[in-house]
Amino acid sequence: MFASRATDQSLINALHERGFEVSTSTEAGSLLTSRSDLFVLDMTGVPDAIDLIVKIRASPELRQTPLLAIADWGTGLPTLALSNGADAFEPKPVAATRLIAAIGRLLDSNRAMTAKAASDL
Repeated sequence: MFASRATDQSLINALHERGFEVSTSTEAGSLLTSRSDLFVLDMTGVPDAIDLIVKIRASPELRQTPLLAIADWGTGLPTLALSNGADAFEPKPVAATRLIAAIGRLLDSNRAMTAKAASDL
């Protein structure tokens, strides 16, 4: 897992406790060269967040990697994130249990799609 611009250390700690490997970055370049199972992008106060989502989706190596966007309601960012390629959205403030559930749904969904694609070969 790769958590980008994560703002809450307690969320990162909760993910570690459940066995997730978490890396954080504030650099778009490191995101675009990473090999992760999932991206969590905290969009609050990040002017280039939508551009980053677009670049992730344009990358052949990353386009299938699930992306969870986190932002405040009423900012327009959730709609922009989803319309530009984010797979899911969680509103701030994010509780650890809700974040872990959302991550579980995305990872399970991605595994199911991978298994189906493999069985179609």
